[in-house]
Amino acid sequence: MFNFYIYSDIEPVVRHENFRLFACMNPATDVGKKDLTPGIRNRFTEFYVEELTDESDLRILINDYLSGLALTANHLSGIVQFYASIRTAANKSLVDGTGHKPHYSLRTLCRALRYAATNPCGQSSRSLYEGFCLSFLTQLDRKSHPVVEQLVCKHVIGNSNVKSLLSHSLPEPTSGKHLLFEGYWISQGASEPVVPEGYILTPSVRANLRDLSRIVSAGQHPVLLQGETSVGKTSLITWLAKSTGNVCVRVNNHEHTDLQEYVGCYAADEAGKLVFKEGKGN
Repeated sequence: MFNFYIYSDIEPVVRHENFRLFACMNPATDVGKKDLTPGIRNRFTEFYVEELTDESDLRILINDYLSGLALTANHLSGIVQFYASIRTAANKSLVDGTGHKPHYSLRTLCRALRYAATNPCGQSSRSLYEGFCLSFLTQLDRKSHPVVEQLVCKHVIGNSNVKSLLSHSLPEPTSGKHLLFEGYWISQGASEPVVPEGYILTPSVRANLRDLSRIVSAGQHPVLLQGETSVGKTSLITWLAKSTGNVCVRVNNHEHTDLQEYVGCYAADEAGKLVFKEGKGN
């Protein structure tokens, strides 16, 4: 490895004998990724970690996430089959909102499993349905929705009659105040909820509101709304925030926006001292 020297100090900073440096990177084929420069990359001993696709490995992973739901072996096998089927469909027929093939990975699967594992709906089948729709469905165009719903019903919940499953209302969370939007309970903010006048809830807007409410009700996922200019992304978020008594802070993003603009970063102040400066999201 390396010995690090800070030239403004008298004494060099020497690495500890047990210090090891590990680096992880996505291949350049991944979206928006580039290879490390040869000058850095050739200093490492490389090995490739393949994606988890073996059925037995996936079954172990799924069983660990959903151990609290006490699912049968058939249920676990069905989820494995769903993951294989949805990845095949993504390459052949599914289309996302931008007209491209959707990208599903182990991260997408784990997000669905993490949601379902808490059983927020009070019924394992409904929690599995909501979790897998949340992760695999909302990024798609409307024509692809029925295909994914059928795969979820067939493999994940083992029930093709989704209307019967959705006929039961979701239980209201026991802690805090919540308001019901499109069948989903959203936490009420500190402000007085005021439904803005003049906002027209067309069928397509209500469909978008349902997808948004499903994700917001989970209370743990950041949400990215993607669409053309003036299709109603900002107005939908603003409407939902005011209707639930929550504060909406607007930050204009651009192609160079990074996480530091939201969270904050360390930077030098007027005196040259290194201080932490809060981001726009705080």
